[in-house]
Amino acid sequence: KDYLSGDYAQARSRWEQGLALATQQGRDTLAAVLLINLARLDESVGQYALALSRAGDAVQIAQSLNDPKLDAQARSIIALIYRRTDDYAAAREYADQALTVARQIGDAGLASENLRNLGAIHQSEGAYDDAMIRYQEALKLARSSNDKAREAEALNNIGGLFRLQGRYQTALSAYNSALALEKSRQNRPGQVKLLGNLCLIQQNLNALEQALDDCERSLRMAQKMGDQVREANNYNNIGAIYRARGLPDKALEHYQRSLAIKRQIRDQAGVARTLNNLGELYLGLGNVDAALIHFSESLHIQEAIGDRAGFSAAHYNLGLLYHRRGEYDLALDHYKKALVIQLEVGERNLLWRIYNDISRLYASMASPRVGIFFGKLAVNTLQTIRGGIQTLDKTTQRIYLADKLHVYKRLAGLLIDEGRLPEAQRVLDMLKQEEYADFVVRSATANSDDTQSDFAVPETPLADQLQAFKVDLLSRARDYEALQAKKRRLYLQGKTLSNEEQIALSQHKQDIERAEHALSTLLAQLESELQSAPQISEVDANTLEYLFNLQGAVSDVSERTGIRAVMLHYLVTTDYLYIILTTATVQVARQIPVSATQLHRQIQDLRAALLSPSSKIRQPAAALYSLLIAPIANDLEQAEAELLWVSMDGALRYVPLSALYDSQSSRWLTQDYAVAMLTEATQNSWKDQPSAKWKVAGLGLSRKVEGFARLTAVADELDGIVRQENSEDPDGVLPGIIHLDDAFTAASLEELLDLQLFPVIHIASHFVLPAGGNYKEAFLVLGNGDRLNLDRFQRLRFDKVELLTLSACNTAVGEQARGPSPQTSAGLDAASGREVEGLGSLVQRRGASSVLATLWEVADVATGTFMQRFYRLRTEGRSKAEALRAAQLSFIGRDPGTDLAPNGAERGAGLAVANGDSPGYSHPYFWAPFILMGNWQ
Repeated sequence: KDYLSGDYAQARSRWEQGLALATQQGRDTLAAVLLINLARLDESVGQYALALSRAGDAVQIAQSLNDPKLDAQARSIIALIYRRTDDYAAAREYADQALTVARQIGDAGLASENLRNLGAIHQSEGAYDDAMIRYQEALKLARSSNDKAREAEALNNIGGLFRLQGRYQTALSAYNSALALEKSRQNRPGQVKLLGNLCLIQQNLNALEQALDDCERSLRMAQKMGDQVREANNYNNIGAIYRARGLPDKALEHYQRSLAIKRQIRDQAGVARTLNNLGELYLGLGNVDAALIHFSESLHIQEAIGDRAGFSAAHYNLGLLYHRRGEYDLALDHYKKALVIQLEVGERNLLWRIYNDISRLYASMASPRVGIFFGKLAVNTLQTIRGGIQTLDKTTQRIYLADKLHVYKRLAGLLIDEGRLPEAQRVLDMLKQEEYADFVVRSATANSDDTQSDFAVPETPLADQLQAFKVDLLSRARDYEALQAKKRRLYLQGKTLSNEEQIALSQHKQDIERAEHALSTLLAQLESELQSAPQISEVDANTLEYLFNLQGAVSDVSERTGIRAVMLHYLVTTDYLYIILTTATVQVARQIPVSATQLHRQIQDLRAALLSPSSKIRQPAAALYSLLIAPIANDLEQAEAELLWVSMDGALRYVPLSALYDSQSSRWLTQDYAVAMLTEATQNSWKDQPSAKWKVAGLGLSRKVEGFARLTAVADELDGIVRQENSEDPDGVLPGIIHLDDAFTAASLEELLDLQLFPVIHIASHFVLPAGGNYKEAFLVLGNGDRLNLDRFQRLRFDKVELLTLSACNTAVGEQARGPSPQTSAGLDAASGREVEGLGSLVQRRGASSVLATLWEVADVATGTFMQRFYRLRTEGRSKAEALRAAQLSFIGRDPGTDLAPNGAERGAGLAVANGDSPGYSHPYFWAPFILMGNWQ
């Protein structure tokens, strides 16, 4: 009871007193039991020598008593101790012996324990498949005997293995199940261990606040119990959290505490891991010499104890170090060593990093095609990990991806530089799919096709060789490490391996060295093959089909509508802006040297000017025109473009392209081109044919409700748009019905959508997208004051809806993009623009062809006028995009350069200006917030 409650000191005192009495009274069986208990306690706090001595004494007593169960229990502890001290050969020997006895006497719990021991040995050697088989067997036995303690242990082992493989969702499930069992047993040591493991999972998922909370809880409990092993582990993990949060001093403090304890208890594997972490910290601080010392010491220990996974991590970090120093040959040598091990071990969380940094290295060495090859392998590995966390909450998925999107963007940049535009576009659309998935609140109705597909590697026999490179490396490495461990053990006893074993050891070492050499040769062949291969061979069939679909969309729509459309994909990277232009027949790419930081500042300058109708707008609008349009102006002219079908990236989605200004011609972009946004889901709707005649359902909120101001012009806006049937209504552009205020409810909206009689749904109310990416909190304010949250909104069906118009304030942007002052870009730094297209993609996925929404707080009266003109122009046979452009042109008036605005203009509260043609409405504040997403026909 004391042990389970975590009172190690009291448990030790009582067991030692009992042992003394049992020995004195000659009660050998009890003495053996107490020795086993004490050995288990000693092992758990890192006193391995004492634990080994006690367990050895218990074996001797058990053998003298001819008690196979006690003998097996003691051997189980010895196996665990040898595993902890990295002597895997000895650990396997004792675990096998204990398992044999457990099976002979029919003790399912004891058999389960030793199956776990064997699984953990396999895991330490990198044999993950063998480890999982053992763990699953152990779990089955524990459950069959209703042994909750060993069931929890098996689940913990399974969770740990899933975590190493990057299968975080399954790992979380296993850990949480184990934690529930340990809580039900009131087993504090088990809870300490599992909280520490949950901390690791949260770190892997980048959920650092939750990770820190789990680790600190585990640390406090471990310190109270005197569990030095868990205390040291928690210090190490907390150090990693502080490093990730940019607090190097606190990270260093915790790493050093961990290292001191690990050295004290002689946890060599733990020492090596902490040294590796310290090296990473020093490397991040620019202290390369200190980093090299720590990495080298870690590598030496990992090699000595046979920790394959740790050995790989140490080589990888040395690769990073030499890469940073520009010593590319040394960097590649270490990367290759890390890769050989990871191809056999399969830790995906490290594997994608190795692939990505090899990709970066080859790009630095002017071998971009090999860089692309490994960049694709990095993306493939990340996609596999993402596939394993699809049912975790969207916030967790977003946080996990936050620091990995650069892998996709860098690959896209390499592909564009090589002119491999179809593949680059596939990568860009992968990002769109991720952002759409980030926006959607996962529910039982979510589409199963929202997940990513892998990005195929180049079709080359050498690629197949690399993918299948494991061969029999695993068994060779395992045999090599087993003989090495035996050699060390015999050396301490003054003995040596037999001649046959020496020969076998030498042979295994040569095999591993040959494998590393084979990988070097393979990489050289791969580089040569990729550099000389015709480019078409590097584009897989799916990518070609994807390109043809894009060009087919442009061609089909242009031919059907008579409007010459051009598709534009924008990509923002750290140092460059890329633009891919696609017509029905050609693709070109342009690279613009501008940093993401500089671009964000210019976006913010334009946003600040757009948010006030009295601001000077032309200078910031011209600055962005020079970056976004001028580099492709000649291409657009040659294509005789009339409509720009645009896919934006990041904060660019806060920019209304129509409001960009060409200072040379003194024209707004909308005076030359119609604009529509290409969302992630547009590919599913561009073929939809528009109806000859439109009917509209107008829904709105005009009165004041809690938390929101009155929308004074909404009633007039709907009355001017909707010509109500079966009533004497001379006004209105489109026939339809109106549901205003109390008549606008969730039920009435659902009923209108179910009827499928209205191709246009026009909603004039508040749509709130909260800051912080927490889209679960998004909602539409209904006319009766209720809030329709995003979870319910996404379950609505928009079948037969050709246009959903959300005409009130900020219906396309989150709060982070609204609030920054003109002097700061903090809002854009915190936001990514994903909500702009997220809403459009969501509605399109639910059946709508297109969405018209707003980028800022619109002028109430002006919006009503604008919407009437838009719908009237649409009834004249124009496409939605053309009608939108024509409505904008009507607001610009005769002098598109005018920067005037009506005196005292207020946003979102109605303006005392009646004439939409007045110069006062020529400012883009009034006509540019409206963005059309999806099918623009």
